[in-house]
Amino acid sequence: MVVTKPFWSSWSVPELIFQAFMLAMLGVLLVYLLAQVLAD
Repeated sequence: MVVTKPFWSSWSVPELIFQAFMLAMLGVLLVYLLAQVLAD
């Protein structure tokens, strides 16, 4: 793995917002899928 720019080295506000948004969407999707599996 060659990482020229680690994501933790240079945080900016738009990047933080984007990361948080992506994590939130991923969490919602996982919860939705889990609910579908449990409801089945």
